[in-house]
Amino acid sequence: MGGKNSQSRLQLIDYSYNIRGWLKQMNNPGNLGNDLFAMQIKYTNPIQAQGQGLFNGNIAEIDWKTQNDNVLYRYTYHYDALNRITKADFTGPSQWARYRLDNVQYDKNGNITNLRRNGHIVADPDKNISSDFGTMDNLTYTYQANSNKLLKVTDTGNTSYGFKDGTNQTIEYTYDTNGNMVKDLNKGIVGPSNSNGILYNHLNLPTEVRFGSVNKIKYIYDATGIKLSKQVITSGQPDSYTYYAGNYVYEGSSLKFFSHPEGYVEPDGTNFDYVYQYKDHLGNIRLNYKDISTTSTPILEIIEENNYYPFGLKHRGYNELVSANVNSVASKIKYNGKELEESLGYEIYEYEARHYDPALGRFMTVDPLAEDYLFQSAYVYAVNSPIFFIDKLGMGADWDRKVNDDGSITYTAKQVQLNKVIVQIHYINNMESKMDLPLKKQLI
Repeated sequence: MGGKNSQSRLQLIDYSYNIRGWLKQMNNPGNLGNDLFAMQIKYTNPIQAQGQGLFNGNIAEIDWKTQNDNVLYRYTYHYDALNRITKADFTGPSQWARYRLDNVQYDKNGNITNLRRNGHIVADPDKNISSDFGTMDNLTYTYQANSNKLLKVTDTGNTSYGFKDGTNQTIEYTYDTNGNMVKDLNKGIVGPSNSNGILYNHLNLPTEVRFGSVNKIKYIYDATGIKLSKQVITSGQPDSYTYYAGNYVYEGSSLKFFSHPEGYVEPDGTNFDYVYQYKDHLGNIRLNYKDISTTSTPILEIIEENNYYPFGLKHRGYNELVSANVNSVASKIKYNGKELEESLGYEIYEYEARHYDPALGRFMTVDPLAEDYLFQSAYVYAVNSPIFFIDKLGMGADWDRKVNDDGSITYTAKQVQLNKVIVQIHYINNMESKMDLPLKKQLI
């Protein structure tokens, strides 16, 4: 991947598959060599004693390693009878449990009722200081009776990191008649005089997110819902403007980057630099790197590494060094290849059809295709199986499987009509499955 001419390359990525065509390895974490990133997916043969081999397509375990520290890390996954994740055991040096996810429980509609995460409990965690880590989140979710609307989240872990428990009210989240969240008191999302904190357009996409009267994030879309611009206003003054023109992204009048299948291109004075990315089976950005050599001999620099909990919250405390060459706009693209907006404490991923909160593991608005997925709550992310599925646009889709000439697998969504717009979605190296789940008729 990458190179200065047709005879050279920056990285050679080796993929291997099982007999069913499922991705099982990207490079070799047991022998990293000159590779910057490697990952192994195990379906039936987990290494950890508490792991269980699965024979229905679910992933039992994932190993990964990078050149940042050359240390093997591992997640071992556990599921309930409906294939929903209940636990993820983390293994690193000295059998760390620092990034474990457990006690994930659901109601009959698939809404998460309990969730616990280990993680950092100080602002700047040091992997060599064990007291910097502990129970980061111990969440209890409360829902409106006979509804899928979240009313309150209580955190008996650390309230400052992971999920930030900013208030203790009977009702912390409120909704409009379409089921869109309009207030989030934990994040301070409320408008002037206690008015709605989030305003929506005719497609139920947020046009304005208000943190009181002077701080806000404003979005503009075209008539079909494609994001055109974003403006962050701090203390009543414009702080940043971001414009989206297809693959080209501008900050103010300056081009910041344009994307391509292997990463992105950014301006460097009068020239352009190629930045390449390692992505995992879910399309998550795991590693950004570039060639910083001024000669024909490549010198690779890792710009940024990202590792994630199930449901998309980012690990803190190891391999966090970010290069001075990082592109501040392009580096927002992380989980599922979506933009993470952290300004003003918003801390959500901007999917095309709706916004997603990785700390809670649920969307903020109703699935536009909810009537096609009556077996679950309309706010559920990835069928509560976020190691196996992705929700590429923020709305469900059926897909067709195709093995490409290079051995990779593409899942192309069947065309669905939404607000008279034909949408086509591509899932790369994502596994197919049809889950046998009970039907649920209550959408909101």
